[in-house]
Amino acid sequence: MAFSGDGHYLAAGSTDKLARVFEARSLKEVARLSHQGPVRAVAFSPDGRHVASASEDATARVFEVESGKEVARVSHEGPVHAVAFSPDGRYAASASEDGTARVFEVETGKEAVQLSHGQVHAVALSPDGRFLAMGSEDGTGQILDAANGREVARLRHGGPVNAVAFSLDGRFLATRSLDRTPAGGQDLIDYKVRVFEVGRGRKWPEPTTRVTVLL
Repeated sequence: MAFSGDGHYLAAGSTDKLARVFEARSLKEVARLSHQGPVRAVAFSPDGRHVASASEDATARVFEVESGKEVARVSHEGPVHAVAFSPDGRYAASASEDGTARVFEVETGKEAVQLSHGQVHAVALSPDGRFLAMGSEDGTGQILDAANGREVARLRHGGPVNAVAFSLDGRFLATRSLDRTPAGGQDLIDYKVRVFEVGRGRKWPEPTTRVTVLL
């Protein structure tokens, strides 16, 4: 689920192959956004005019909120796990099991950058639009130059990284991973949240904060 920036709309994806947009206060349905598979994630553009959706049908799509009209579509070769917008709303990014994250123009769907790295579970764009963060099945988080795909930093984890988020000022990156820790002849599995300070292009060997989340 996701709220629009002004809190007016709420969007939710579903296993019935639809994403729905509601007025947040009344929960009146405003639009139905169709896919050919379950919808795993949704995100609003900063101005609230568009909503992006990620689906198991191997597509990421962008729709106009008020009309429900599809304006852009990017095709992957596997289920799409996540979508995110750039701060200016001109671009969106998608993350897929096909091993790629793709940045594309919202108005046209034209692909600007394709980044490859195993199964990609999560994606986020920094507030200044310079960096793209990815979380992957192989236990790595990556920071890449959003313009050319160059890797800026690689962040090691003990298991699949399934969420990434930049702080509002862009100084920090938070990641969530499903870590395996050897204990008494068996592996303990738990979620760990780590916060990394975003340096000036340097690689960060250790997070500033690490939290175990019991679910």
